[in-house]
Amino acid sequence: MSLPVNLKAIIFDMDGVIVDSEPIHVEAFRIFLNQLNVSYTDKFIDNLVGYSIDHNIQTINDMYLTNNPLEISEGVNARDRIYLELINQRELEPLEGLIELIEFCQKKGVRVALASSSVREQVDVILANLTQNGNYPLNFKDIFSISVSGDEVAEKKPAPDLYRTALSMLGEKKENCLAIEDSEAGILSAKSNNLFCIALKNEYFSMSRLKKADIIVDSLSEIISVLDR
Repeated sequence: MSLPVNLKAIIFDMDGVIVDSEPIHVEAFRIFLNQLNVSYTDKFIDNLVGYSIDHNIQTINDMYLTNNPLEISEGVNARDRIYLELINQRELEPLEGLIELIEFCQKKGVRVALASSSVREQVDVILANLTQNGNYPLNFKDIFSISVSGDEVAEKKPAPDLYRTALSMLGEKKENCLAIEDSEAGILSAKSNNLFCIALKNEYFSMSRLKKADIIVDSLSEIISVLDR
């Protein structure tokens, strides 16, 4: 699939693209599983990254709690309380190259949007944290033309709903938009909407799990070079 010739909008994932929150998700899951007295492996934890919390609670049930499974919504709420506590204890920073990429988009008249499987509360807390705690030239609460969260659609990534909704809210043709993702689930969601997808390398995902993206890059700064060409 070719890079959009008449690029009108870039749709960003949040976790692992806007902010390096994956390690915090991992820490939250470790605390959560420790509270459940579950004996887990590092590989199991790493494989949770990039998927919705609903999906991950079901995975935990299937793997460790077959005799006494958690009610999904209760498990999600318990894990998310831990995650938000950790977020509020930290001063988050935007991923390296993000500010330059957004400023490049603003200069070129390319709209920026957000499509995250995280729930609205988490999206808002993270964007507020980035705005309040950093000395950056952007107000992260206001820079996105539209944003859609996982609790605002029927199904989260890898289902197509988030990107379908984002495109509808933008009012742009899919051939004039692209997505930036760092997970297999996100890539599948973007590609199911026939979006050009750039994958950002992430320590949690092997190259084989990013192979369905149209381009794989090492950094957000590299995307500027790709678009500038």
